[in-house]
Amino acid sequence: MQRHRPGRSSRLGRPLPGYLEVLDVAVAQSRTLAEADGPLHRVVVNAVFARKMFVPPRSIGQTFKLSRDGTAPSFAVVGVARNTRCENVQGELRPIVYRVLEGDRDFDDGK
Repeated sequence: MQRHRPGRSSRLGRPLPGYLEVLDVAVAQSRTLAEADGPLHRVVVNAVFARKMFVPPRSIGQTFKLSRDGTAPSFAVVGVARNTRCENVQGELRPIVYRVLEGDRDFDDGK
């Protein structure tokens, strides 16, 4: 059961494989991203995103869309990362979605 719809408050990270490890972002549940995850639309989300989107603790395997018009693909959660601060050290923690970078393809291209 979805609890929250991702929107402008959700931050999207499009890293290369190994990005989370380089920045020492710990994955609390399941696994990190692999290169093969990109074309399959698999993502790692942070704990804030998981808590807002899904009924805890059932985040792994859940799917969601980041497009309001329904044209973007569904993304499947393969891991939940611990919360990190990306922009500043103060303020509220924001939901984050990490998806493997796939060349120069646009996120909302629907492919």
